[in-house]
Amino acid sequence: MIQKHGDDVYILGNYQERTKDKQLYTNGTVCNINGKNIVRKTTIKYMCAPISEIVNIQEPEPCSYSATFTHPSFCDEGLPFERYIQIQNGDINSAKTSPYDHFILSLDQDADGKHMCTLSSTIRDLKPKATTCFSKFAIEIQNVKSTSLSEIIIRHSNRVDVGEDEYEVDNLKVSSDSFDGPIEYLRVRT
Repeated sequence: MIQKHGDDVYILGNYQERTKDKQLYTNGTVCNINGKNIVRKTTIKYMCAPISEIVNIQEPEPCSYSATFTHPSFCDEGLPFERYIQIQNGDINSAKTSPYDHFILSLDQDADGKHMCTLSSTIRDLKPKATTCFSKFAIEIQNVKSTSLSEIIIRHSNRVDVGEDEYEVDNLKVSSDSFDGPIEYLRVRT
C-alpha cells in the first residue's frame, strides 16, 4: 500500500496477514515523530454495503492507519462481513453515503494548553477530482480561555490555500456564507 503527496511516496505497509474480515499491512516507510522512529502500518476492514468505496480512513495513532472498505459482494449469504450501516433520515437500515462521511473532525490540545480543531478530507488522493463542495462552512472552538485564533489554515482540494476574502473570523469562529468549492483541509488553533 502506498500514499503519494506530490513527489513524496510513502509505503503504508506491506501485506502481512488476513483474518476473516481484515487485512494487516506492516513494515511500511519509517516516520519520525518527536525523534522516535515509527514503522507505518495499516489495517483494512472489509464490510458489506450496496456501494463499493473506501468509507473511512483514520490515523488512530501516529503512522498507524485504519481504513474501511465496502463492497456489495461482501453481502452474500454465509460471508463473515459485517454490514456498514449509517443512519440516514432516521433509517438505521440505510447504507447510503454522504459527502460528509469523507471528512474527519478532530479536536486536540497541545502541551501548552492550546486547542486545535481540524477537519480533514479522506478522499483527497482517492479520486482524480474533488467531489465534495460546500456553499457555506463554519468551525468554532468553544469553552476555552482564549479569545482569538492564532492559526487558520483552509485549503482547496488542489492544496491551494483559500483566500482570506473567502471567509470571516469572529473570535474563535471561522465561517463563510458564500463559499463555493471543495475543501481538503481546515484547521483553527487558539
